[in-house]
Amino acid sequence: EGVLAPALNSNPSTSLSDDLTVRVRNGTLRGIAVGTRSRAFRGIPYAAPPLGPLRWQPPHQAEAWTGIKDASAFGPGCESSEDCLQLNVFAPRATNSSSKRMPVMLFIHGGCWKSGSSALYDGTDIVDFLGDVIVVTINCKCSPAKTH
Repeated sequence: EGVLAPALNSNPSTSLSDDLTVRVRNGTLRGIAVGTRSRAFRGIPYAAPPLGPLRWQPPHQAEAWTGIKDASAFGPGCESSEDCLQLNVFAPRATNSSSKRMPVMLFIHGGCWKSGSSALYDGTDIVDFLGDVIVVTINCKCSPAKTH
């Protein structure tokens, strides 16, 4: 089960209080309603920040959190923060029939390996237009690591 699976296919019968609060592997998220029929979960950590002994190592799982994590805002871009390995999920609002599997569109930002951020690409319009699709955008390290 991936970090996203529960968030992508939750419905009111399997989420905590409504379709904006979902459980994922590392804890509970509270997203926001966006567009005309979409919901967004933003700034979800997908790996531990590559700091100290984790630098130049394979990715490590992000730390779990307690309580409900606010997932209403995009996380920082990697050009401004080392703690930027976060993703955003845009999905249809849950209905009684929303437990079906849906295709997932993954978007990795451009930037010529120098800049860019997942915050530049909001999946709300795609989900509103297409309906049964999930859009995931991610931040990724796109420039040499900071040396200070």
